[in-house]
Amino acid sequence: MKILLLYDVEKLGRQGESHDVSKGYARNYLLPNGLAVIPTKGASRQLDLAKRRVSKQEVKFVEESKKLRLQIESLKSIDVVIRANQDGKLYGSITPTAVKELLKENGVIIEAKNIKLPQPIKVIGEYDIDIELFKESTKIHLVVKPEQEPEPEQISPTEGDASKE
Repeated sequence: MKILLLYDVEKLGRQGESHDVSKGYARNYLLPNGLAVIPTKGASRQLDLAKRRVSKQEVKFVEESKKLRLQIESLKSIDVVIRANQDGKLYGSITPTAVKELLKENGVIIEAKNIKLPQPIKVIGEYDIDIELFKESTKIHLVVKPEQEPEPEQISPTEGDASKE
């Protein structure tokens, strides 16, 4: 069955392409989910309008991602002070959401899903974190430092015995 793709479909093709697919795949998946239509003159015109709209949006997204990339690269590095034990293990972890909040504090608003951490950070150290933007990517250097715990105050034996007088 011949179909015209309205959207990019993984393992099949890109928007605007025409393909021959099995009738079951077209009837049960592509057509009901609005991913494709049966090719007609009207469908082709509709697809051309959609492509123009998408290309305008794409230009806007590219410009915004370039601005974000420049903002992120201007930061160079972010320092984080967090509680850790003597072995350098954190009491908790630094996740993409935490990195998002750190960037927000520095004036960069980004979604946590764009921050690529292979796994949460659980140890003191320096990390290069990948940030994927629309058709671009950049890195931010994160320095995780331990919080200095206040030393317990030493009470001299003479000061502590004031209540006995």
